[in-house]
Order: sequence, then C-alpha cells, then structure tokens
Amino acid sequence: MAKIRVVTDTVDVFLAGLDGMPENFLICRELQHIWKVTQPFRVVDCLKEIGRYPRGGQLVYAERRLTCSRCTMVRSDAFKISSDRGRTTLRKISANYIQPEGYAIPGTGYGARGLTDYVHGVAFDQAMEAEISDRGDRRSRI
Repeated sequence: MAKIRVVTDTVDVFLAGLDGMPENFLICRELQHIWKVTQPFRVVDCLKEIGRYPRGGQLVYAERRLTCSRCTMVRSDAFKISSDRGRTTLRKISANYIQPEGYAIPGTGYGARGLTDYVHGVAFDQAMEAEISDRGDRRSRI
C-alpha cells in the first residue's frame, strides 16, 4: 500500500513540474534530444589531467561531448578504448548529463523515466488546445 502512495506522489510532483515547462523542454522529453557534437572524440588520461577522474573504471578513455540543439542539455559520453582485428573499438562506459535550468523536476529524479506517458499526454493536450484556439481565431476573423 505504501508503494502506491509514493508512486502517486511522484506522479503528482511530475505533473506539477510539467505545468508551465517551456515547450522546447517538453518536446525533448517527448521526442528525445537532437544531439550535435560540440566536442569531438578526444583521449582523456586521468594521470595527466588535473581534476579528471576515471569513468567506468578506466584511467584512460575516449570522451565526446554533445549538446541538444533544442534544449541545450549537455551529454558527455565516455568510451573504453580497445582494438579488435586491427581496428579501434569503443565501448560506451558512461554518460553524464548537465541539464539546463528548469529542465529537472525536483522530487522525481531519474525515476521519472517511467512517466513518459504523461509527457505524451501533456503534448497532446497542448496540441488540442492550440487547435481549438486556432479554430476560434479563424471564426473570429470571418
């Protein structure tokens, strides 16, 4: 019984957080981000770079930074560097995100991933409201 209450509270907090959220944030939450490379692949050596820490247990790894062109979220991917059949291979070991101000909904954390149906619903409601508003505008012009 207690679990249901916690989920309901999280859903209510999440829905309240979606109210008034900028449209570009809602679109990214619904359709995913449009990533663009803002820092191409580079090798990170934690023993040589001050302030760098191992990622995925690797002291040396490849890193690439991406930025969403719609909401400006930044994603930093780390890859284990190895080789197979004479070719370099990269296996993703971690991804870190820097969210723009106002994107996160306090009290929901990453557990909000299961709440995508509500994001679709908010987007649908907004589209329906816009359609009704557009019809009203057209009628008032006639």
